[in-house]
Amino acid sequence: MNAAKLNWLRAGVLGANDGIISVAVVLVSIVGVLSHDKLILVGISAIFAGAISMAIGEYISVSAQRDAEIANNSVEHTNPIHAAISSFASFVSGAIIPLLFAILFESAIAIAVAVIVALILTTAISVRVGRSKLGRQLLRNVVGGGVAMGLGVTLNALFGTF
Repeated sequence: MNAAKLNWLRAGVLGANDGIISVAVVLVSIVGVLSHDKLILVGISAIFAGAISMAIGEYISVSAQRDAEIANNSVEHTNPIHAAISSFASFVSGAIIPLLFAILFESAIAIAVAVIVALILTTAISVRVGRSKLGRQLLRNVVGGGVAMGLGVTLNALFGTF
């Protein structure tokens, strides 16, 4: 697999997983505490804040990588604008999943189930495109997402009376 395809895969999977997990943690920490309208507003705000952060971070890191490639007279150059757009779009596509389940069910359990399924799907896509093994990646994604959501639920339990 060439460097451009690996960068696309990394940015896409990282963006989607980050969107899924980041927004899910925000939502499970506030679901049941805020009104339905405020839950939606917080979810949308979390999506755009995260997507913008991912895009800018990806642009900066890929620009630095490209500068190093140019300095080393590399033939192949990465494109920071493409990487930024990919990260933004991937984050939003992943983040929509927990937001939709929060809107439809207003339940931390429903959000968690949707997130686990989404993480399984992003892992399967990553494994297929990257031609790697499923086991460790699946365990890493699902456990990592579960721990993050568990921390969000803990925050809700501790401070859920705001």
